[in-house]
Amino acid sequence: MKFRSSLFLLTLALAASSTLPAVAQSCSNKTIKGDYGCSINGSLIFGATEVPFVGVTTGHNDGDGNSTGVEHVVVNGNSFNSGWDTGSGTYTVNPDCTCPPCCSW
Repeated sequence: MKFRSSLFLLTLALAASSTLPAVAQSCSNKTIKGDYGCSINGSLIFGATEVPFVGVTTGHNDGDGNSTGVEHVVVNGNSFNSGWDTGSGTYTVNPDCTCPPCCSW
């Protein structure tokens, strides 16, 4: 479950970093309002053993600090779930456009 939450948090972090302005201005939860998605792949390393994984996720930030999303992860060719895992949580964007360790799922 921790891996799945990490995938969603990565999506939220990418959403925040991709939409925040380059110049100083006031930001809020509405700054990252919208729909986002990402994919991730790589290997989990256990000593000398590498296990491939791939995951996709989509998420929606409502602009009021609430976030929902779905994701699907396959590790070493095996899916944890035949469908999509769902999740929801909250986020906070500070007025200086930073996002503290902000997401709770």
